[in-house]
Amino acid sequence: MVCVFGDSDRPSWNRPLPTCVAPCGGKSTGSTGAVLSPGFPGNYSGAQHCAFSVGVPHGFVIFAEFSFFQTAHKDFLYIYDGPSQRAPLLGSLSGSLREKVLPLTSSHQMTLVFSPSKDSSAKGFHLVYKAVPKSSASECTPITAPRHGQKIGSGLAVGTTLGFQCDPGYKLKGAKSVRCITMANALARWNDSMPSCSVPCGGNLTDMSGTILSPGFPGSYANNLSCVWRITLPEGDGVQLQVLKFATEHTWDTLHVYDGQDEHALRLGSFSGTSVPTFVNSSSNELYIHFISDVSMGTGGFHLKYTAVGLSSCSEPNRLSNGIKIGDRYLVNDVVSFECESGFKLQGHAHIMCMPGPIRRWNFPPPICRAMCGGTLTGDAGVILSPDFPGTYPNLIDCFWDIRLSEGRGVVLRFENFTMEQNAGYLEVLARLTGKNVTMRRFSGSNTPETVLSTTHHTILHLHSDSSQEQQGFCIRYDAYELQNCPDPLPFPNGHVLGSGVGVGQSLVFRCQTGFALIGQPVLTCQHGVSRSWDHPFPQCIAPCGGNVTGMKGTVYSPGYPEEYPSFQDCTWLISVPHGHGIHINFTLLHTEPIYDFISIWDGPNQSSHQLGIFSGNSGLDAVSSLTHHVLMRFQSDFSIGGFFALTFFAYQLRKCTQPSPVANADVLLWDNNLKIGDMVTYRCRRGYTLIGSATLTCQLNTWLQMVPTPPTCTASCPSEELRTDSSGIILSPAYPANYPYLQTCSWIVVVEKDHNITFYVESFQSERQYDELEIFDGVNRDHPRLAGLSGDHTAPLSFATHGPEAFVYWKSDHATSKKGFRLHYSAGYCSLPGAPEHGSVLGPPKGSLGSVVRWTCEAGFRLVGKSTATCRSSSLGYLAWDARVPACQAVSCGVPRAPINGGIIMVNRSTEMVIKFTCNPGFRLLKPQQATAFCHRDRRWSHGDSPPICSVISCPDLGSFWLEHGGWRLLNGSGRDVGSCLVFYCLPGYYLSGPRISYCTASGTWSWDEERPKCTVISCNELPSIPNGRKIGTQVTFGATAIFQCDAGFTLVGTQVRECLASGLWSGKGAGCVGA
Repeated sequence: MVCVFGDSDRPSWNRPLPTCVAPCGGKSTGSTGAVLSPGFPGNYSGAQHCAFSVGVPHGFVIFAEFSFFQTAHKDFLYIYDGPSQRAPLLGSLSGSLREKVLPLTSSHQMTLVFSPSKDSSAKGFHLVYKAVPKSSASECTPITAPRHGQKIGSGLAVGTTLGFQCDPGYKLKGAKSVRCITMANALARWNDSMPSCSVPCGGNLTDMSGTILSPGFPGSYANNLSCVWRITLPEGDGVQLQVLKFATEHTWDTLHVYDGQDEHALRLGSFSGTSVPTFVNSSSNELYIHFISDVSMGTGGFHLKYTAVGLSSCSEPNRLSNGIKIGDRYLVNDVVSFECESGFKLQGHAHIMCMPGPIRRWNFPPPICRAMCGGTLTGDAGVILSPDFPGTYPNLIDCFWDIRLSEGRGVVLRFENFTMEQNAGYLEVLARLTGKNVTMRRFSGSNTPETVLSTTHHTILHLHSDSSQEQQGFCIRYDAYELQNCPDPLPFPNGHVLGSGVGVGQSLVFRCQTGFALIGQPVLTCQHGVSRSWDHPFPQCIAPCGGNVTGMKGTVYSPGYPEEYPSFQDCTWLISVPHGHGIHINFTLLHTEPIYDFISIWDGPNQSSHQLGIFSGNSGLDAVSSLTHHVLMRFQSDFSIGGFFALTFFAYQLRKCTQPSPVANADVLLWDNNLKIGDMVTYRCRRGYTLIGSATLTCQLNTWLQMVPTPPTCTASCPSEELRTDSSGIILSPAYPANYPYLQTCSWIVVVEKDHNITFYVESFQSERQYDELEIFDGVNRDHPRLAGLSGDHTAPLSFATHGPEAFVYWKSDHATSKKGFRLHYSAGYCSLPGAPEHGSVLGPPKGSLGSVVRWTCEAGFRLVGKSTATCRSSSLGYLAWDARVPACQAVSCGVPRAPINGGIIMVNRSTEMVIKFTCNPGFRLLKPQQATAFCHRDRRWSHGDSPPICSVISCPDLGSFWLEHGGWRLLNGSGRDVGSCLVFYCLPGYYLSGPRISYCTASGTWSWDEERPKCTVISCNELPSIPNGRKIGTQVTFGATAIFQCDAGFTLVGTQVRECLASGLWSGKGAGCVGA
């Protein structure tokens, strides 16, 4: 690269910076070098075929080793001893290797081939090579140490001896040493082949210390193994086995350890999975170890180390996992005790003793503490663990834990650990109510649940696992508590709770934030009895998939908001506001999958309405406004990624119409471009065209705010003997300027003042020659002389004049060819009086001459749109015509009146005056109903003046006189009488409520209850049974009643003598009984 001055007069390099890449294949020569996988040190990619050729100088061979090797298991590197793939194979390698040395080549060339599969990728390999001399008569080829072993000695000269040994736990296969020897008439060579180191499957061990490895270590062990190791030490010594690493297939691959010379000795333990003690001690000088694997997968295996220990006392018992050991003396006759932590159950003997005799051993093996599958718990506090916690729980189990407490008590469950397979396994919390198990909560996955409050004295936990993955499970602490209140519903996501009482007989009202829907019961009451629970499950506030939304403002969320919406959603919302209002929608948040997940909005109640837009992706903060009081919104999502959106809307008063679309061949007459309710637009067809439809459109508020009726059309028609009496005009071929239709017969009669003739000017003419013809006759029909007959194409200007004041124009076309047709202008030598506009008049001479003037005026209540005067002038062709068209007289609007506070307006109809109806918002009504309608008078004033009517608040009857015996009512929201106010009824302690629990003030001004009224009924307790060998005094069971217990002579009372029926529906104290003195 050269540093040069560039276009910006700054120094820069003339070429981009190069890169160095490891290629796919190539040829390497020289005494040293390297071969890299494609893209190294980055990952290689699949679907390649790479061939590498390595050559060193003649007389040398190639020594090669890998400094790094990692490929996918199905991607092999093949090494050939020669210049091509037909040479002998030196090796095929795959997976992960460390410092792999290749055998020496037999020549100076080597070939490597690497062809990874299509979808695989890994870092690859880095091979270094160098040229070494061929073995000679005085020197052998280099050799390396075996894997998992060492080479002892160095040198390559004849007579050199090299030894080999393996790492602890491995056994040498092959020669323990090799010697470099000479051969007659040949090169020097080693007297034996290279040995290898492998893990034996069992063996007899007599050294004072040693190592035991699983076959294949550190890799996975094989299937169907049965390996036995016998450790024998001198008498007086014991064996201490230390576990450095242990991982086998849980349950199926097991290591058994026996305290003696065979399987008939005391078994010290059977270990599987990853749960194993750190030390295992024998009580004699022998230890028998047996490892068994099944037919399925192997894992990492184990690494054990043993050492000799003295036997002057019993060995220290193994540490008790999840428990404690009591006692630290291990001499003859000493006793050690064991206890498990809360939640675990002791399996084995709780006490063991060091036995006398020639062998120091305990009379029983140490116990273990294990988390069991289910059980019954009656204490006020405890721990519940999944089976085998903190290890993994087994597959295909159903465990039930019964927590049974005394009546009037509930339980709090606190989760300290929780890990289960999502969906496939679950933990269920059930309440035992009225003889049935009712599911309270169900948990799955890896998220630690919040605290669970059970309001019954009998709670059940159910663990279910399937046949797939195993997980750690859970650790749950529970505590009993007195049942005073029902569970607190807070926090209540996406909503709020009205009321604060959670005691017996009290009620709560649940409401959702705007944009969310309530799923469940809106009112819950705390029940009395043996359990403290609400009469319905807690409701939820969710963002629904569609629905009807009403109100002056609101919010719409994506389904499931604030979480991402699910796949395959098709949701429709209909947003409605009071009539006379439009809807303004603003996207405050929009994050959907572009194109595939989208929101469509229509200005109306259905999809045939005008579409306001389609929104997708991240085009948030967009806004649209409707011209109707309905908006239909539809959201659709596909099967892939989710997202979310949020929009707000509010109602606004509809006041202005949009301008109507232009009409071809017509002029538009309007007062200004700001079209308010009552304003008009008038269409005038250009000369020669006929208006079809209504010439006047009015801005009206009916179903929606729009110009009504629809705009007209202006067409060149085909009349039959149409009479023309104006002094000038234009006649056009049908459909002009488009091609005229086939098989047409049209005629026009032109009649002017008697003392004038008529001149025709042909401005353009194109027709099918001979067959499509225009004829002009000097009279009122075809019986008069023909002035002209035109057919074919005429480009030069033509003119014809009649001899009198009448002319007949006749056009006929056949079925063959259609062309553009004609434009024909006619005039007489004066200006005829133009017409008067509707609701107006015209002043001027009946037969105007050059310079004459006419004036137009409008009736009262109408205003003139267009020019008010016209002058008779001479055109460029020499004929006379007025220089302005007839204007329009449009009714004058009174404007849009002010809407009432808390109300709106609706346009009822439109003729010569505007009619407005006043409406009130929900919760309000007109103070004077006779003021509901107003009229726009011709003096441009509203009949009601400048002040709109008053919308007064609707009130419900005062409940001050309503009396609820043994209870009362509280105001949850509102003033107590206005629409939407909510009352909740309650009972005094010892009474429960029946009938309606809440009442709303409705928009009609009445309370929401029907004929039924709330009622407070006294709470009753269960009847207490009589006691054997005694008696019960008192038969009442209602709130405040007492029961007194007495015993017969010779018996003593245990429990509570006097029990009272409490407001909770429970008896005070404990159950009584009589026992013999």
